[in-house]
Amino acid sequence: MQITTMSTGGKPGKTVQYLIDQEEKESLLFNSEYQRAPAWNRRQKQLFVDSVFRGYPIPAFYFHKQAGGEGVVDVIDGQQRIRAICGFVGGEFRCLHASEFKMPSPQDSNSPWLGKKFAALPDDLKRDFCGRPIVIHEMAAVSDIVVRDLFIRLQGGKPLSPQEILDAYPGEFSEYIKQIGGKPTLNREEAFLYSGHRFFNEFVRGKEKSVPKRKLAAQLSMLLWENRPGGELVFCDINSQTIANFYWARVNDGFDPDNSEGAVRLEKVMDGICDIFPDNPKLHGHQAIHLSLLVNSLMDGYPQGWGQHLPEAFRNFCEKFQKAKNSGKGEYFSRYAQWTRQQTDREHAIRTRHEFFLQEMLPQISAKLENTLREFSIAEKQYIYLRDRGMCQWCRWTRTKDSGAWNPIAWGDDMKIHVFRPEMGVAELDNGALVHSRCHENLLRQHPPAEFQIWFRSKARGASVGKRKIHMLPDKTECRFVYHEEESSYVYGQITGGRLHIPADESDPKAPKFGSFGSFKEASEAILNHNPGSHNWWKEWEIRLPDNDEWMSADDWRPE
Repeated sequence: MQITTMSTGGKPGKTVQYLIDQEEKESLLFNSEYQRAPAWNRRQKQLFVDSVFRGYPIPAFYFHKQAGGEGVVDVIDGQQRIRAICGFVGGEFRCLHASEFKMPSPQDSNSPWLGKKFAALPDDLKRDFCGRPIVIHEMAAVSDIVVRDLFIRLQGGKPLSPQEILDAYPGEFSEYIKQIGGKPTLNREEAFLYSGHRFFNEFVRGKEKSVPKRKLAAQLSMLLWENRPGGELVFCDINSQTIANFYWARVNDGFDPDNSEGAVRLEKVMDGICDIFPDNPKLHGHQAIHLSLLVNSLMDGYPQGWGQHLPEAFRNFCEKFQKAKNSGKGEYFSRYAQWTRQQTDREHAIRTRHEFFLQEMLPQISAKLENTLREFSIAEKQYIYLRDRGMCQWCRWTRTKDSGAWNPIAWGDDMKIHVFRPEMGVAELDNGALVHSRCHENLLRQHPPAEFQIWFRSKARGASVGKRKIHMLPDKTECRFVYHEEESSYVYGQITGGRLHIPADESDPKAPKFGSFGSFKEASEAILNHNPGSHNWWKEWEIRLPDNDEWMSADDWRPE
């Protein structure tokens, strides 16, 4: 087998211009039998082009020159780089702006190509780009088996995961996550550097010092950062992109683990769980998240003694969860287990799970505590606020015959928990409802509280506002029903005249014709009737408002 290496090597060799010329001559062939389709997104292409400008070495290209091919070669390796180069020169995309880099790029103060397309560059920069040296390994007239064998070997490397890329970020936050989550070191003498917190080594499932554990450490950091002591329960997306944004923000704000409230709080929570649970339960990621959030809330003034009752309550919850997961039915499944199967890192899924988690855990803990005739704790107020969607229940009751206006309550002095029957003990979560402070005064002065209690118990408690507000959504709001993981399985519709219209797929004569619906519940039932074989693990609607590009849970939307 003859292999020719075309490089500079001190002599005139191949440059980027050679690739451009060969592509224009249609001399470069991409074999679709074993090559993957164009895979780089625009940002990946932009990053590669930026690297070429900065003079970073370009990985070698592998070509196969067939006998009698008259200059035509098969590209064995390098397709994505060639497409990026030719796409940039052809005006397909511009260079990145300085603000678009996740990390500060070197020489940004002296990078005149930033933000520009190739045609807008001065001639000297065009020459520099096209003149960058490249290395080509060219195989001549070998069998198809050899070509494919080389292709497989070249693609055999394992790419870095998103978390492994974050491990390389500068700054103290990346070091902090590696220290608590654990990371293998290359030298035995450095093993102590990233040994990992006991919580991740002994309590969290999975291989010790693994990538998923560092990812979970970052996710817990994000959630604990948002949830300050004594404040409202706040949730956020914890997917790879939002984690990267969080890392980058910590690089910019000069994170110091010893002086960071979030870091100190997280370690206090982890230490607390390790001390409370004597049997080291092996936690899945979602269990670690919700247990940590709960312990974080219980630390804020909950009656003493909760720690000794938490392990039994958690064990009972896990047993019921496992039964629900296996059976695929019941409240434990619909309100918790289904959200551990899909969209697990979405804000809405985390909120939905945690609301149910608190509903089940807090009564088990408080029932065993003495002196239940007490004020609601922070943890209990957080649950009631979450359960009632931050909505004043008095306003909902008194305005049900009007527009059903949404009246949000700001966490703090503006909120009050109305206790229906003080003699029962406010530790009963169903014994309280969220109201404005001013509304609480009106309630006690103007109406018999018993009437409010009857309405709340029968119609308001635990009801999802998302199923009753189609008529309040603006026209041209896009809606989609998510019942399968694959995006091609989504069912799409649009709000018109206060109703949800789901058009038929005219390209498919066998496609179901759904029609128009006045509520999300009706539309969901119609869709599932047409898809009896689908496993509707996460029966849910998402919406995209006319003035917004982002999809959000329909249950999270509130009218202005």
